[in-house]
Amino acid sequence: MSTDKAVRASIQHLMEGVQIIGFDWTYLYLNETAERHARRQAHELIGRRMMECYPGIDRTPMFEALQRVMRGRKAEQFINDFVYPDGSRGWFELLIEPVPDGVCVLSLDISDKQRSQAQQRQAQKMEAVGRLAGGIAHDFSNVLTAMLGFCDLVLARAGDDQELTADLLEIRKAGERAERLTRQLLAFSRKQVLIPQIIDLNHVVLDLHAMLTPLIGDHIRLLIETAQELRHTLDGHAKCLWQTARPRSVSSSSLTRRLFSS
Repeated sequence: MSTDKAVRASIQHLMEGVQIIGFDWTYLYLNETAERHARRQAHELIGRRMMECYPGIDRTPMFEALQRVMRGRKAEQFINDFVYPDGSRGWFELLIEPVPDGVCVLSLDISDKQRSQAQQRQAQKMEAVGRLAGGIAHDFSNVLTAMLGFCDLVLARAGDDQELTADLLEIRKAGERAERLTRQLLAFSRKQVLIPQIIDLNHVVLDLHAMLTPLIGDHIRLLIETAQELRHTLDGHAKCLWQTARPRSVSSSSLTRRLFSS
């Protein structure tokens, strides 16, 4: 094999992509790696202008860099975030060098590295959110302890006042629910281990009924349907009831809200 053919073969199989672009922005050469980076075969691009192959590419920062090198004849190196016609993205480290026929673009695919770094940044953000949530939950837990303690003191003094006792018990139940949510926040921030417990989901629904009934007024009818098979449910799933309860039917005289234990 001649020296010229050996050099061409070596360039053709480089790990880096190699493109040569003419002064009129026509593709003159692409090696195999550049084909993979472009997601196009060399015969689809060679002889055609960049703007024809990739509409809108002349409005990108990469094309601005190509123009600077083409005119100033000074090399530039940078990381390019390339958006393909199908909307997917790739990240490439580019070295643009002036050559007699125009410019030569060397490209190294660093997409996996960029995605890994993005995932790491996201994990760091989540960790920061967890620390913030843990700090808030810890302070809120202290406030709840005081609230529940005072609630117990008032309960002890309520005596035979059944109406006051019922209201105080509802306050205590609400405080205990808030306490469970606080434990979940602390578990999210890794400041407390969340230990799921088996509960009777029917009791949770009935507690919700007792809390809502005084609030919705006499013109609204609240019906509860329980299920025998849901007496043993993991604690933590119960909170979904608060988020998913929705009006089922509305009429001129009443609103019926059905909370299913399923």
